[in-house]
Amino acid sequence: MTTEPTARGGCSVPARRDPLTDLGAAIGTRCRATDPLLVCVPHAGGGPAAYLPLARSLAAHDVPIRILGVRPTGREVAADQGAAGLDDLVRDLAEEVTGRAADAPVLVLGHCTGAPVALHLTRALESRSVPVDRLILVARLLRSTDPADYVVTGAGLSYAEIADQLVTGPCGAHEQDPAGRAALAEAFRRDTALATHALYQALDDVDGHRVAAPATVVLARDDTLTADYPAAVGNWDLFLPQRRLVLVEHGGHYLNVTRPDLLASVIERDLAALRPPP
Repeated sequence: MTTEPTARGGCSVPARRDPLTDLGAAIGTRCRATDPLLVCVPHAGGGPAAYLPLARSLAAHDVPIRILGVRPTGREVAADQGAAGLDDLVRDLAEEVTGRAADAPVLVLGHCTGAPVALHLTRALESRSVPVDRLILVARLLRSTDPADYVVTGAGLSYAEIADQLVTGPCGAHEQDPAGRAALAEAFRRDTALATHALYQALDDVDGHRVAAPATVVLARDDTLTADYPAAVGNWDLFLPQRRLVLVEHGGHYLNVTRPDLLASVIERDLAALRPPP
């Protein structure tokens, strides 16, 4: 982490880093400041680059939208300090999005562990009078509505168990050396702890975390992590005024890689239903 001197000159504090990556710029697309803004909060172990396929698909369909990928800075905080990491991440994201949104429509996408963080970010933006036009929750269910079920104990999965899961995912664990796999497993663990803290906080104060934004929930039938969706998908309605479910037959858990065109079509439909520009 970079540092910068304090006013007294004798100490240093961590320099604030932008938690957002402009994915449109990364693929060479040009957008206007008035174009809608899509903020993507990644799955456990993922980062902004995980949504480059989505950015390319939207560009290929000439969808005028600015796409920002979140770098989960909460990974720098130990798992047992996840609440502080969550608050800092959401505050920094809300500040950055507020500065970039202006009067443009805003969509927030949260993927798996990113979904609870996306809920918090949506609430934080609305509290700043920045309306979120659509909250998109990908590959995530809220199985329990009891906050006690989301207390982080610090045990969780071992590095080996996490690495085994990541080998089958899009994070490239199979291509990394042991040190790289361990770092990826640690990111996975901290992202999961952060999301669990987010759900605990939300369920412990449901009234304080309800959002005004309508939501789209996107699930695949062959995703083993969301196979029980019929019994659980409605639990999201604790926080949402309106929800539509997009259920697809295949694509698994990592739809950002397996079905970017599908996610692009979901976003296009949500954009078509946005409020008229001011």
